Amino acid sequence: MRQKKWISHKAMWYPLLLLLPIFMLLLALFFLYRHGEAIRFAENMGAGWNLGNTLDAHSIEPPDDDILSFEQVWGNPPASREIFETVRAAGFRTLRLPVSWFSHTDEDGNIDDAWMDRVQQVVDEALDCNFYVILNAHHEDWLSLDGDPAALERNLCTMWSQIASRFAFYDERLLFEGMNEPRLVDHEEEWTSGTPEANAVLMDLNDAFVRTVRQSGGNNEKRYLLVTPYAGNPEPEAIAAFRMPKDRRVMVTVHGYKPYRFAANAEGTAEWSASNAEDTQWVDETFPLLYNTFIRRGVPVILGEFGALDKNNTQTRAAWADYLVTRARENKIICIWWDDGGRESRPIRYALLDRRTLSWYYPQIVEKLCGK
Repeated sequence: MRQKKWISHKAMWYPLLLLLPIFMLLLALFFLYRHGEAIRFAENMGAGWNLGNTLDAHSIEPPDDDILSFEQVWGNPPASREIFETVRAAGFRTLRLPVSWFSHTDEDGNIDDAWMDRVQQVVDEALDCNFYVILNAHHEDWLSLDGDPAALERNLCTMWSQIASRFAFYDERLLFEGMNEPRLVDHEEEWTSGTPEANAVLMDLNDAFVRTVRQSGGNNEKRYLLVTPYAGNPEPEAIAAFRMPKDRRVMVTVHGYKPYRFAANAEGTAEWSASNAEDTQWVDETFPLLYNTFIRRGVPVILGEFGALDKNNTQTRAAWADYLVTRARENKIICIWWDDGGRESRPIRYALLDRRTLSWYYPQIVEKLCGK
């Protein structure tokens, strides 16, 4: 009788044992899907373009009462739907909106309603043009990593709680970037990989940014957020000092104007060649490092700024851009060109688009960036 009972129990569990491998396979596939979810989202963002020196422009002496005048103090026209339509038609799918907030806040950190309304209008126009939009905090004059850590965190959280609340119910095509190139301002270590103390402060600020946005509710509970290593530096020392916030929907953003003598040094060389190992070294070493450190583990990487100065070398710049974005795509890195527009007091530098005539200065470079 006992044997029959045992056989009966065995017969009952046997089908479940047969289903166990199937269940484990489905569970593994689920976690694999979740692991790659952020990478797939980032790949859909495609090529990107910065609306530089516009909403991030600021002046010691405020311009007149017209809110649009703030966008013009560095020589660019105000942001417009026509600009966005031109950029989108060229093949760019992501628009990064650098914004300076500090000159539009009172002593308690409250952002002026008129400025917030204007930023929201620009975000709406960009989204209407079918962009992914990255909204950031740029040129914040209170942000130097040798400041009082408590005050830095208070300023950051006060600012982002207001921004996040205003955009709480926007869909996931709107991304937030907490800080732009946070570093030790006017310090001998400013453009290095930082100091241990500065990196510790920055990692706490990255955590505070993520926590503040998540606590603001709405779609901010699942919105993709961009955090950065010291000064946006992707060099090995800065990456080694970086600590990811404990959050599933966080991306890492870095910048790259390399090789410096070609891309960012006005007195440097106008020559670059894909056959010169010294010219390609930064890309060849940095992109695999970023892939193995972050992307392979399911964390997207955004090259939030890159570009090469115009030195009457359009074909060479196009070849450089082609090499960089090709290697970036191979490593699943999203690239966003820094377009600073034009200043009346200086020649065109990183600009690709004439924002007044809505024509491209260098269509050859645009074609390489957008994969056309």
